[in-house]
Amino acid sequence: MKIVRDGKTRVLSAKMEAGTKEFNYSYNGPEIRIPPFHVPEINIPPMDFSGFGDHRATLGISAADLTPQLAQYFGVKQGKGTLISEVTKSGAADKAGLKAGDVIVQVDGQPISGVEELRDTLNDNFTGVTRKVSLTIVRDHHEQTVSVDLTRSPAGEKRTSSAAGQNYDQALAQLRAQLQAEVAKQKQQMHGEWQSQLQEQMKSLKDQLKQMQDLRVTLHQEGEI
Repeated sequence: MKIVRDGKTRVLSAKMEAGTKEFNYSYNGPEIRIPPFHVPEINIPPMDFSGFGDHRATLGISAADLTPQLAQYFGVKQGKGTLISEVTKSGAADKAGLKAGDVIVQVDGQPISGVEELRDTLNDNFTGVTRKVSLTIVRDHHEQTVSVDLTRSPAGEKRTSSAAGQNYDQALAQLRAQLQAEVAKQKQQMHGEWQSQLQEQMKSLKDQLKQMQDLRVTLHQEGEI
């Protein structure tokens, strides 16, 4: 296989081995027909998500938490941070000169352990429309500081987003209750059908046993002298 490491193409070989474990399973019991499960039809109520989430400050990046191996590879001594995998064109990060492969380790001097902490820190105490933050990043095994201008929507749009969030939570609770009721209904129906099938099979087995007993009596009588 070919890989790219440190900007150079390398060829590696790997030996594939077959597994040694075997699993044999046989079942000779009576055949039970499983009733079909009907996927419930769920009606999703209309929701207004205008402005939802716009009030949060965004850098304009795609990122992931830093693993110990990635920390070693990128030269992050702290062992924690947020690895940038993609930068949105014309976003705040792009305008500040950030690029894929940079690792964000601090925001305004505060250590960052991962994506969620980075997101929360950028929005903490952000009451206006604009905010300037100082990001400490690791690039090419060296730390440097980058200044970033963040923006977010006004408070009015934030209230709209909050209302949309409440609407979403209510709709989600309604869908969950509807799905649980449908599953319970079908579970009860399937249980009844299974019981009916088992009763029919038990009756069939009893009839077969009776036939065998009658045959045994007949053979015994024919063998008497």
